[in-house]
Amino acid sequence: MFLTHNLSATVYFPTRSQGYSNTAIDNIFMDTYKFINFTASPLHNGLSDHDVQVLKINNVNLQLQKHNIYTIRNINNYSIEEFKTRLSYESWDSIFSCNGYIGTDIMFNLFHSNYLRIFYTSFPSCKIIERSNNNYWLTPGIRISCKRKICLYLLTKDSDDVILNNYCNQYCKTLTSVIKEAKTYMYNNRIINSTNKMKTTWNIMKAETNRLKGPITTTINNNQNSPKAFNKYFLSITENILQDVRCTKKQCPNINKNPNYYLLNLFHKPFPSVKFKNTSPKEVEKIINALKIKEYPGYDEVSTKILKISAPFISSPLSNICNKSMLTGTFLLD
Repeated sequence: MFLTHNLSATVYFPTRSQGYSNTAIDNIFMDTYKFINFTASPLHNGLSDHDVQVLKINNVNLQLQKHNIYTIRNINNYSIEEFKTRLSYESWDSIFSCNGYIGTDIMFNLFHSNYLRIFYTSFPSCKIIERSNNNYWLTPGIRISCKRKICLYLLTKDSDDVILNNYCNQYCKTLTSVIKEAKTYMYNNRIINSTNKMKTTWNIMKAETNRLKGPITTTINNNQNSPKAFNKYFLSITENILQDVRCTKKQCPNINKNPNYYLLNLFHKPFPSVKFKNTSPKEVEKIINALKIKEYPGYDEVSTKILKISAPFISSPLSNICNKSMLTGTFLLD
């Protein structure tokens, strides 16, 4: 069972000695393929018949991940124009030439596959390496200056040298101004390169002030809006309705007791027949352009911004799929 997890025993000597018997009942398991250079030895403590096992791993190279690696799509003005050009060349024959035996799910999957093929080709993915602590302002020079500041602090901690103390104070002021300028430069670049400058500015302010999202506490002075008023209303609404029904029965004793009577009295005209009209590419394009722009895309990595850009090119196949769905009375499963 341990081998299925690539774990092997490292102790092959007795771990318990008593009289004339020696047993190996204690062991240490590790990945011997990852750590090849290791030594395991016993340590006699003299307090028990059990010995301590000491495992020493030599030449351990622990790689700490100092950066976050994530994948993004390279979307710029050139790639957007290329995306629009490729969409204009797409004829969508697989959508318009479908016969009546192909369902709406298959039609939409064909459309979605062709659309994603053009999307992934126009916007190739690239890996971005970002520092995990987001302290871009912490340059190697500032790190060296901070270490020197600590050394100066230790020198002046128990020293009465006026010149050294003045030098340390001046050094701290200069380092503070340098860090402030470095942070300002970093935040300015972040705001300039962001798509939503207002949101980025608020995020910077929250990070600097360490303001966390706490519970919102509001005081309600109006008793009608208090939770007790809501509870009282919903707990008594059934009894109030029954009371109204009883009063109505007393006034009009000939009323039928069937509950459908109250439902039928709400509608004095017959329900109109529902007639579906075929949609048009212009209507589909109008609906797509009315969507709110969101930064985060869906599972297919297509954002609403890209949908609005491609609306003139995909409105015709989408309207065809919607019309067939209404005509056959079948809707998409996904």
